[in-house]
Amino acid sequence: METFSTVRRLLMHMHRLNAPSESGYYILELLIVTLLFGVLITTASFTFGDISVAPSLKNEGAKIADILRSTVIRAKITAVRQKIQLTSHEVTEHRSTLVGESIVVHELPNKMVLSFPPSRKILRFSPEGITSGVSLTLSQGRKACHIVLSLRGRVVFSC
Repeated sequence: METFSTVRRLLMHMHRLNAPSESGYYILELLIVTLLFGVLITTASFTFGDISVAPSLKNEGAKIADILRSTVIRAKITAVRQKIQLTSHEVTEHRSTLVGESIVVHELPNKMVLSFPPSRKILRFSPEGITSGVSLTLSQGRKACHIVLSLRGRVVFSC
């Protein structure tokens, strides 16, 4: 029994001697972990920032594509010429009927820009189709959606 208690005391003494150097972390380990967390958080913030932009951009692009589609249909059904006026921050729809004309303005949210060829500021629709095709680009930051209107009046929307 005496030997067992001596060995036990010796092991406890050795453990107390080694304990301060083995417990805790070195400052270098903490710096490396902090650096890795910083890189992960930075990467995640850029990724999630782009994710939040995409749905609103798609939504606005879909609205503009729907405006173009409805204008093509309206021109064919009413047999009256229609027109849409484009600027970089709004789409103005001139709805013509046999009785008169109404104007509907669709403004784009902040930081969204609509790009198009300068010669295509006004799109004219007739019952026979559109007078000229156009390719529009809706962008917000680095993200962009494309809307193509063909001569046949087909609208293709993609992001």
